[in-house]
Amino acid sequence: MSQEQILKRERFREVYELWTNDQCLVLSAQQKQEVYDLIKEVDKDYHVDLWCGHCVAGMLEYLFRLN
Repeated sequence: MSQEQILKRERFREVYELWTNDQCLVLSAQQKQEVYDLIKEVDKDYHVDLWCGHCVAGMLEYLFRLN
């Protein structure tokens, strides 16, 4: 990930920590799309169902595993 992408990712740090600590996921439709778009910049083959809560949680975890 580029420095710019890492900075974009950090905007979601609070959401990620809330998910990992409390299993509470709060993302708007726009935020889900932003996370997805950010991942697609790094991994062109990544796909997710943005209407699936479990899938969105996995997407958020994946974003923070990317280096």
